[in-house]
Amino acid sequence: MAKIVGAAGAHAGKQSVAAFKKMFATVLIVVAAIAFAEGVMLTSLVTLRGRLSWYLIPAGVGLLMVRIVRIANVRVKKHETDRMTWRKGALGEYEVRAELERLPDDYLVFNDVSTQEFGNFDHIMVGPKGIFAIETKNWTGLIGTNAAGEVTRNGKPLWRSHIRMLERKVMMLREQILVLTRRDDLFIRGLMVFPKAYIEAGGKTRNIHCLTVERLYDYFDKCPKRLQPNEVERIARVVKSIADINSEGPELPTPSVIQTRPPEVSAWSMEQGAKSRERERCFPLVDF
Repeated sequence: MAKIVGAAGAHAGKQSVAAFKKMFATVLIVVAAIAFAEGVMLTSLVTLRGRLSWYLIPAGVGLLMVRIVRIANVRVKKHETDRMTWRKGALGEYEVRAELERLPDDYLVFNDVSTQEFGNFDHIMVGPKGIFAIETKNWTGLIGTNAAGEVTRNGKPLWRSHIRMLERKVMMLREQILVLTRRDDLFIRGLMVFPKAYIEAGGKTRNIHCLTVERLYDYFDKCPKRLQPNEVERIARVVKSIADINSEGPELPTPSVIQTRPPEVSAWSMEQGAKSRERERCFPLVDF
């Protein structure tokens, strides 16, 4: 069984809780505003009887509260949608993690890798077959591609360029690992895994491979071997050093993997290394 570092879905879980808190805060604010408005209306009805304000103030407060409730209703629906989306994403990450656990014990899987430089990775797998940056999309429907190599859902384009974003993140991760390991070349593949959706055959998404979760194990099994055991451990130490991992205790890898840090490299050295390789291809293409 593969060594596991970090809790799958931790980032998505936190975002789901944050969305719930925002929704709850919105409801509380609306309730407080309604209570205050009722107090104003009752006070005006008692103290301003017979005056023009006796009619205008309650009417104005009532119209204002209708407007506030409508705005609050829109925000509550948005927060609830966000909460369910993040929760669904977390469940998808759990499924992918369970599949990655089936890999042999010479693989290391880093879950929910948060970095300051290039955002969050759902999973980073390091093993004899290379390095794989995995993004989970717990979508439903039919996943295809358009002429630009971007994913589509049920034949419709998406408002965000998911393939291009993952390519950029993987490129930045590769450059940093290259500098920290002082290597000249390194294979790293970006994967987009869909636990629930169907993937249309024949589509091409540039350098990102799209898979269903059922095909994930066989995909790694067919990859050629690229790294020796000492290279796997060294790269795993680098991944740990650049990531903020939420560890799960008993599932941590061996102490040599998580406690030994690579040599410090200055920001200037990293920048120069990135510039020297900026025209290289990020993903060597291989036919499986």
